[in-house]
Amino acid sequence: MSEKMIRQLQGPDLEEALALVWEVFAEFEAPTFSDEGIEEFWSFIDLEYMTMQVGEGAMTFWGAFEDDYLVGVCAFRGLDHIALLFVDPEYQRRGIATSLVKKAVGDCKRLDPSIDRVTVNSSEYARPFYEAMGFEATGPLTVDSGIRYIPMMIKAERE
Repeated sequence: MSEKMIRQLQGPDLEEALALVWEVFAEFEAPTFSDEGIEEFWSFIDLEYMTMQVGEGAMTFWGAFEDDYLVGVCAFRGLDHIALLFVDPEYQRRGIATSLVKKAVGDCKRLDPSIDRVTVNSSEYARPFYEAMGFEATGPLTVDSGIRYIPMMIKAERE
């Protein structure tokens, strides 16, 4: 039986995490994006930029590991917005993304119990996943700087 673990990621982990994010994005998301959107996403996940964001506390990353292999990444901007959620294709549909989101929300609520909602700008590909978790669209499909997304929100459960 394999060992599974979710933990916060720090500076040394970011390069591996962002490589996984890019791999999954390139396979599942990029085909629906314009060149502008792909470039915008690439600049967002820049290692130097993300290292600075994590260092300033603006972004927090969690990683899901199976036998010490990084299989999923979740990042929050602030304490209430999912900025990144990507799972290795070989490990999708195993509850990893759900576990990552639940762990991240739980950690954020411990830091700020007043958090009453979590938002995400979901891709069309990920929309069914977020809907299954209880997220609801708060607006139509939007394109901003070539990035296609559906704004969504879920009420955070009270502890």
